[in-house]
Amino acid sequence: MSRAIALGNRAAVATAVGNALGTFVNVLVLAVGLGPILENYPVALKIIRYLGAAYLIYLGAGAIRSRNSISLQQDKSTALSISKIVKEGAFVGLTNPKTIVFFAAVLPQFVVTQFGYIWLQLLLLGLVFCLLGASFDSLYGISAGMLRSWFAHSPDRLSNMSAAGGVMIILLGIAVAIGWF
Repeated sequence: MSRAIALGNRAAVATAVGNALGTFVNVLVLAVGLGPILENYPVALKIIRYLGAAYLIYLGAGAIRSRNSISLQQDKSTALSISKIVKEGAFVGLTNPKTIVFFAAVLPQFVVTQFGYIWLQLLLLGLVFCLLGASFDSLYGISAGMLRSWFAHSPDRLSNMSAAGGVMIILLGIAVAIGWF
């Protein structure tokens, strides 16, 4: 949502799509059988969690550092390329260790073993999850993007919102690092 306010609706949708793509990589990992392996090796999950937390903190610090430049770029929603925004969203989705554990714990309950092709069933279930996630995240982002013009009328509002969003992302990174999420 902070990307929508700072950069517009296209950035919000690109972030949601990127996050879904990164999450789908976790679905692929589960489907080929690595989900249970990673679940049994907590060190690997901790590494993924800490990488994700560090990246969130990095993104939050970047939002705080660039808060004034974002207010100057109000009409330049393409200041960051869409492909870069998608990649950043994908990295966040990919490095969320809870996703692998969630998929490993929940998706197999919906598999019908009599149908066979368990890997394909897991892929399809994960794909549905990712599509729904991208759709709802895009809607939230677009809704937040509608507030963009209100923020754009005052550079201080947009700057303060960017800084507040950065602080929230840093706090989320810290929460992920200590295992609250």
